[in-house]
Amino acid sequence: MSIQYHFRFPDVTMVRMKPTTSDVPARSNALYIGVLMSCAVLLFCHAAHAQTPTGIVKITSSPEGATINIAGVTMGKTPTILELPCGKHKIVISSRGHKAASKRVVVKENKILHAHVNLVASRPPKKKAKNSDILVRKLEESTEPGTVTIATTPSGLTVFMNDYLVPQPTPVLFDVRAGIYELVIEDNDEVVLRKTVFVQPGQTLSLELNIKKVRRIDYDDPWK
Repeated sequence: MSIQYHFRFPDVTMVRMKPTTSDVPARSNALYIGVLMSCAVLLFCHAAHAQTPTGIVKITSSPEGATINIAGVTMGKTPTILELPCGKHKIVISSRGHKAASKRVVVKENKILHAHVNLVASRPPKKKAKNSDILVRKLEESTEPGTVTIATTPSGLTVFMNDYLVPQPTPVLFDVRAGIYELVIEDNDEVVLRKTVFVQPGQTLSLELNIKKVRRIDYDDPWK
């Protein structure tokens, strides 16, 4: 005995949307333009790469870890290896606590170039002294005088300090304002010794001079 099955499907109306004649050219044109633009970009990149030869530059510095700047663009820290277009380049290396330094290189096609820069430590800024830290005044302005004793052989010679006559001939002791003086000793109106002396405030300058009968100029350094 055979069994038969009967299925009933609901009626379904299939509607197929046909593109209008105006839509097909628009979509085709947009797709065509997109493909053309992509090809143009790829060709341009390939041509640019092919027309720009490059070389390799190894950049090191002492100390290491310095910042690399080329044409205003930071390119990392030393040590590093960069691929640069052929031609002249200015490499600027900077590091905190050091003076910035630069190095000019010429990159050649398919060549490896080593650029090394020694950085010099920068000096710390000098401290400006406050007005209360340092008091500068001229020796001539010191209120405390210095003492000068002059003994000569022979004695009885005339003494001048910066063309000022000392009232008493040698041997003589007198006080004078602190400062630098030209000491002149004369014998019968003839200069027999000319010497620069440094009189310090509150101190005694003792001079024992052996005067010969010939005119003599003493060039000893008074600061020693």
